[in-house]
Amino acid sequence: MAPHYQDETENSAVTTFADEFAKDASFTVLSPEDDLFKASQDSYWSRTAAVNIEPKCIVQPRSAQQVAEVLRSLNRRAEKFAVRSGGHMPGSGSNNISGGVTIDLSHMAWTRFDAASETAEIGPGARWLSVYTELQGHGRVVAGGRDGNVGVAGLLLGGGISYFTARHGFGCDNVVAYEVVLADGRIVTADANNHIDLFRALKGGCGNLGIVTNFRMRTFRGGEAWGGITFYPKEAAPQAITALVNFTENVESDLDSNLLCFFAYAGK
Repeated sequence: MAPHYQDETENSAVTTFADEFAKDASFTVLSPEDDLFKASQDSYWSRTAAVNIEPKCIVQPRSAQQVAEVLRSLNRRAEKFAVRSGGHMPGSGSNNISGGVTIDLSHMAWTRFDAASETAEIGPGARWLSVYTELQGHGRVVAGGRDGNVGVAGLLLGGGISYFTARHGFGCDNVVAYEVVLADGRIVTADANNHIDLFRALKGGCGNLGIVTNFRMRTFRGGEAWGGITFYPKEAAPQAITALVNFTENVESDLDSNLLCFFAYAGK
């Protein structure tokens, strides 16, 4: 039998990329044989993001500098990759990749309130429940997601409908600055005065414009809120639709109100 010479590019993400960063204790690199790798795969909100989609490895940076190092390494190897924040997006391939590297931002999950500017710095790996919990201690809130389990980055980069949309606009309208790692590994700040085109494009653009490693958002004072869920039988569907239409057409009369209407099978 002739000897087999393995192509040096075969499994490059595991034998070179992963090994490179595994040597640094400040990085977390997960391979398929690791228990935490499976736990990460199982943690996606939608199974379409994980079923039959398995990366060669998952890297979990903790800072913009580490994200930049990862991107430069991936570029040198022409390695395909995906980026994950909260993992809530259901689209296949939107936050995971088959055979490439998944950059998981879950360790970048801070919320820091700055009283002087009345803004909050929020990490891309945070989820809205932790953001609201931290800001509540300061009597503040931001125009974030309506479900506490949703990730920060996906919602803000996609626009972001919140319970405050009628009064404060979309979540992205409340972002005053983005820290972004560009494809070449540069770290820049995009705001109203710097990289203005990127600043505008990130407000709902969703596209592959860079990896956002910090969001600075306006905050406003938050108090008690009233809410609840009412269930109706399917026979009430026409009236529910009419109520939603009437509410939407008159939303300017009460900018602090929200009405959501869901149609679902509840079983027997």
